[in-house]
Amino acid sequence: MFVQNQFIAEKPGSYLLNFDLKWRNNKNIAFKPVTIYVVDEQKAQESLDPKLEKAILNLVSDDPQERVKAKEIIYEYGAAITTRLVNLLGAENARARGEVMFLLISMKNTAVPALLEGLNHQNHEIRLRCVYSLGQFGGEYALPALRKALLKDAETAVR
Repeated sequence: MFVQNQFIAEKPGSYLLNFDLKWRNNKNIAFKPVTIYVVDEQKAQESLDPKLEKAILNLVSDDPQERVKAKEIIYEYGAAITTRLVNLLGAENARARGEVMFLLISMKNTAVPALLEGLNHQNHEIRLRCVYSLGQFGGEYALPALRKALLKDAETAVR
């Protein structure tokens, strides 16, 4: 049995979703609550402040302390920056791709919506890194999208 639901938010923010499955004979299965982050991506992209822009650039710094500080700043922005980070998974700089990928992995559920969206990106490097990232921290909610990517992606490297 597969059920797909759509959540439509009136405004950006975080929402807690609770749901149960009700079976015959009054059997009820409660699922773990899920937080849904709704981000106004256009505003997030337009309002990228200089502090955040510098932090993104410092992810590739030769100084490990600068990289740690950059990650701390990026964490503060949470879900609002994850789409931008997913797009950086296709950066030319190999260190940037790696740092961003492991940053998204450490953000876990906050990054899931952007990583799932990244599975449809035209750049196969981004799709590949999204598959890897989602596979690192799992979650049954990501399995259908991962299965599709692993079985049907046009790029062999992604599969």
